[in-house]
Amino acid sequence: MKKLKISKLSPTPLVIILAVFVLVCTSLRVLQLSTIVDAATGFWITRNATVWILYILCIVFFLISLIFSYFSGIMTTPNFKKESNIGFFVGSIIFALSLVYEAITSLINILNHLTSSLSSSSASIYSALVSTGGFALIIETIFSFISIIFVIFVTLSAIRGNDSYKKHTVLALSPVLWAMGRLMYYFIEPVSFRNVSELFFRIILLCFACIFFMSFARITAGINEEISMKALWFAGTNTSLYAFICGFGQLFAIIGGHASLSSAYALNFADIGLALFTFTLLLTVTPLDNEVETND
Repeated sequence: MKKLKISKLSPTPLVIILAVFVLVCTSLRVLQLSTIVDAATGFWITRNATVWILYILCIVFFLISLIFSYFSGIMTTPNFKKESNIGFFVGSIIFALSLVYEAITSLINILNHLTSSLSSSSASIYSALVSTGGFALIIETIFSFISIIFVIFVTLSAIRGNDSYKKHTVLALSPVLWAMGRLMYYFIEPVSFRNVSELFFRIILLCFACIFFMSFARITAGINEEISMKALWFAGTNTSLYAFICGFGQLFAIIGGHASLSSAYALNFADIGLALFTFTLLLTVTPLDNEVETND
């Protein structure tokens, strides 16, 4: 009789499961932003059942993605299809444009921090950058621009159906450093991460994004591709889920007539671009069916 080897389980169903969780979790987040989150501070006004339902769904998806990624043994490297992939092309371009916007915004924030700090005290530029998180913003800004170049190379590789992106191993580290710079900036803020709902989700998002981009960088460099691919699927699906929650959650809330959160936690277009990039990348490299063996 036919028996599916668990070690050869296709990760394709995980993409479908991800889509379902994205739909449900993003809808819950829109509801929360519209009813129980203070737009001025980003803090919870109150906690109702949707808070715990969303947390539980995120934990459930974490476990599902861990199981699928661990037992999937079909792919050892991103195998781009030979035909052009319009979805991934669009997702990549949107991600690149969102990085441009974030880099410009971060540069403006750096100048604002410096101007504010130096005008209010006799502190040096160095101490002003340290106290305001300016160094983290500088890292984020620099590697936002560099990441755009790598994203373009990956996009061209996918369109041509080859692995030419692997020639740019050093550039592959730039998205990792971009995510780390942004994460460092959030950790500088002396607030309760649990109470500031948006910050809590963004920190989890960036943690998974660091793992996702590091796994992609390892694959680009040809370092332990089988393990790296499992980590890429695990972190990539979770990155996509939280990016949809953070990015599209706020976007749909704004479209629905509710104000965006305060400037500190306002809609970040990079989250929208990251959601589309990770989701379309997984769709592009996923195999179409399971591998089975026949055992008597």
